[in-house]
Amino acid sequence: MAEPTGTEPSPPVVLDQPFVPAVVGVAAPASWPAELAESLKADSGDVVHTSSPSPSSDTFSSVIGGTPGEVVEELIYDGVERVSADFVVRCRPEVRGTFVGWSSMTVGAVTCQYQEFPEYDAFQRLALHYCSRSPAPAPSEPPGD
Repeated sequence: MAEPTGTEPSPPVVLDQPFVPAVVGVAAPASWPAELAESLKADSGDVVHTSSPSPSSDTFSSVIGGTPGEVVEELIYDGVERVSADFVVRCRPEVRGTFVGWSSMTVGAVTCQYQEFPEYDAFQRLALHYCSRSPAPAPSEPPGD
């Protein structure tokens, strides 16, 4: 059916929007995504998914207490590693396109008050952009009479 064009699969890409696997650049029959995913799996050794990823948990931001008077915001996120590869179907006329799928899901968290650490991965660095920039103030003592 389809053959890789000789290019290596692209490296994973981190996106900040919902991800939908697709065949790009050509109108493809419904059977192609699964066949292309199997071909990419054979080349890369990684499982390649063709359905939209489902969040493994609710992604949310929460405010938790730290030391007295301190407000700590934590952002919990889900992410997937997108993979893609160009392909060619050898027929007349030849058909070329790109298959885009995903290989693995990541669940993680960042504490928003801390600056980016060198060991943060791409998902954590992206998540930090969604932290509020002005955390809610800590609850104060009720005013006296």
